[in-house]
Order: sequence, then C-alpha cells, then structure tokens
Amino acid sequence: MTKGLVLTTTLKHPVVSSLILPGQSELSDIQLVVKVGPYVQNTFGEGDWVKINYQRFFKPKERKSLKDGNEYSSTDLEFFIPVVTFNSEDYLEIDQGDVEYFWPKDSI
Repeated sequence: MTKGLVLTTTLKHPVVSSLILPGQSELSDIQLVVKVGPYVQNTFGEGDWVKINYQRFFKPKERKSLKDGNEYSSTDLEFFIPVVTFNSEDYLEIDQGDVEYFWPKDSI
C-alpha cells in the first residue's frame, strides 16, 4: 500500500425502491477496512468501519465542444470508484480523504 491509500470491502445492501427487482443491490457507504497505507495508521486501521463519501467520486464528463456550454447537470457526471481484485475478491481502493468518519473495531 502506498501513502494514504485504504483498501476496504465491497459490502452491498439491497436497493430500496417502490419497484423491487430480485437480486438488485448497491454498494454500501459503510465498509470494513482491510488494509491501510503507512500515513493512515494514526487515524483508523485494519478492522475499523468507515463511512465513505461517494460524492468525491463524481466527475464531470469531458466537453466535446464550446456549444455544450460550461454548466453541468446530473446527466453530465460520471461515477467511478476504483475497484481492485486480489485472490478473486474485489476491494475498494480509496484515499483516506474519502472517509467521512470511522468507528474503531473495539466500539462495535
């Protein structure tokens, strides 16, 4: 792991909507920390639970011409969370700044 990077689980929860489709789930914003980089160890560590701010993963789509203007709407945003795979298991690879708050492993 490098510097402030954090590996977390990819826990999911069922989608809550008025139309229930079987097997539909979305990525939870609460994840378990699996591994941390050397600069993170003084705040939270392996085994702690973190709440991830997924708003940090929205990026404006690239504009193709000046006619598109410089205002962005929700359809002009892309959502990307880096997922890495080790030993056929998926993990989120986030920065420590993507964590809103955490719970120590001993408090739950």
